[in-house]
Amino acid sequence: MNPDDNDLAITGKLPEDPCSDSKLVNPGLRIRTERELLEGSVNRADESYTLRVCTTGNHYLDEKTGGLLPGWCWIVGADTGIGKSSFVTAVADENLRQNRGVIIVSLEDPEELYGDRLMLRRCLELAKKENMEPVSADRMRLRKLTTSDKELMRMVASKAERKPLFVDARNLRGEDIAKRVGIMLDNVPIDVVIVDYLQEIHSTKQHSSTRDKVTEMARGLREEVKARNKCLIITSQVTVDDPEKWPRRNQIRDSRDVVNAAEVVLMLGVAHSDVVEKNKREGTQRTIIHAGERGGLVDKCKQGRKGFVLLPWDDTAACFVSVPDPDESPPDDGFNDIDAEPEYWDR
Repeated sequence: MNPDDNDLAITGKLPEDPCSDSKLVNPGLRIRTERELLEGSVNRADESYTLRVCTTGNHYLDEKTGGLLPGWCWIVGADTGIGKSSFVTAVADENLRQNRGVIIVSLEDPEELYGDRLMLRRCLELAKKENMEPVSADRMRLRKLTTSDKELMRMVASKAERKPLFVDARNLRGEDIAKRVGIMLDNVPIDVVIVDYLQEIHSTKQHSSTRDKVTEMARGLREEVKARNKCLIITSQVTVDDPEKWPRRNQIRDSRDVVNAAEVVLMLGVAHSDVVEKNKREGTQRTIIHAGERGGLVDKCKQGRKGFVLLPWDDTAACFVSVPDPDESPPDDGFNDIDAEPEYWDR
């Protein structure tokens, strides 16, 4: 590219159709023409391949967000005890069943807890097929398992495959974790990286604030995962202002920068009153989440819809239950998910 063209590029005075390729402004930056962008969109529309999209395990959540897309970062926020780790365990389980690669990087809980969470969830499903009583989370926690419980657990374990799933990173610093995640992605077929959870990331450096530390650690993880076009899920604690209201993305603890850099922000919660969705066009409404039920608020989505989704929970197994794609897609009923709010919102 000659200097004259470079000057034109910098000042925004490029010829109408300078060339079929892009124009260099300076090393590392390229200016593409309006036509190139639009023709690229047409070309992608004609391509026959499909993205290797992973699932959240909930059809309606996938429908709102587009699923776990390659190169995207999800932030899953919730107060203590709502089920962040149970949610990501369910996500991992559903993707393993679809022959997707998943790795859970734990910064808080040991492998025993994740193993038991996965076992309870799979025992619940197998118990339904075998017409058996599911394993109780309470019996497992108190180690008062019955003979039937142990038989069911052995059946589940015998069906499991030898796929990578879990890494205990509690003794590692954030900088080291990011590098090792990159190495894993280069050597193991992994589609989704789950980091549980953000506030437990520690650094080898001194930072002026917790916010700066958390922001830098999350950035390092995003860079390693996104550079390889994989999906990243980071769970986070929230600062609860009012327990009667559903948490919002601005309550993610320690770092709003992490939220700003994410493609999807999902806030988990338990409804204290019915969450009602209004159809402004028809003047009707429906209940999405009943009082006492668990659900998620898609509070940010770059290419999807915001709104509430029911996340069914099984009390016996203490796990989230999958929601498969129904045989027929529901018709467009005019409900506007973006404006959906619970009745108690402004209480």
